Order: sequence, then C-alpha cells, then structure tokens
Amino acid sequence: MSDPIRDLVNELENKLAPIFRQMEIAQEEVLKAQANFGETGQDGPIWRSWILMRIPHMTDRMPETLYRAHCAELAERAAKGEDTRPATAAEMVYPLSKASLQAPLAPAAVGVYLKLMHQSFPDVISQILDEIGRYVQDYERLHGQQMEEIEGALRTKLRQRWRTL
Repeated sequence: MSDPIRDLVNELENKLAPIFRQMEIAQEEVLKAQANFGETGQDGPIWRSWILMRIPHMTDRMPETLYRAHCAELAERAAKGEDTRPATAAEMVYPLSKASLQAPLAPAAVGVYLKLMHQSFPDVISQILDEIGRYVQDYERLHGQQMEEIEGALRTKLRQRWRTL
C-alpha cells in the first residue's frame, strides 16, 4: 500500500528538482559573468539578470550544457546593456536540433544550426568542423541570405517580450 503523503512529497520533489537545478545553473553563470565583467554585489545588471534566464517553454527539456550557454549569453547581454528579449543562440539551437531528428535540415538551416552552435560552444564546434573540413563560412557563402532569413525568423518567433531588466 502506498502512503498518499509520501507520494505527494515525491511528486513535488520530482517536479521541483529541475527548476531548482536551473536556478543553480543560472546563479553559477551569473557569478562567472560578474567575475568576467568586474561586477560586484547584488545590485548590478548581471546579478539581476538571473531572473531572465528561465525558459518557460523549454523547462525540463533543454540539456544542461545548452542551458548554461543560454544563461551565459543573457548575463553577457545584461553586462553590455543589450536587449535581452531576442532569442539566445541556445534557444534557437534547441528547436533546430529537435527538427534535425525528424528529418534532414535544408543546407541553409544546417548553416544556421552550425553558426548558433559555434556561438554557444566555440571550442567544441570549431574542433568538430576542423575535423570534417567544413566551416560556417562555407554555408554562409552558399546560403547566406537564406541563413539570415532563418535566423531572423527564429529570433523573432522565440523572442521573449517579458525578458527585460
């Protein structure tokens, strides 16, 4: 026989654990950005940016490394006083990745995917592209206009109007 109280507590823990983990990651990325940009204390734009890092439409689904890249990009935008509402590279990579599992991406979409992955993980993606002899610039040369259109559409579609300091 199951204990209804224990079942409820377990269910709550299972639902809240990913949210608390996201908060932990956001705080870690905020502290890194503060160190990089020389911000101290808890009243600067980088510190206040942690509240912007939630991804309500992707909670629980975005891999941790991609979520970290998302947080780092938003913290950097806050540090530089840039608009935090447009989609981050990580927010755009996620649906492209999911789409690529359903069907092959068109060459222009592959170019956008690689470009955004390079923005999020420059060292890793550079190494991979070097190994296969392909580069984002190759795609830009052939599909630059289409890539700009796809990236612009993704940034607009995934824009978060609520995400301002």
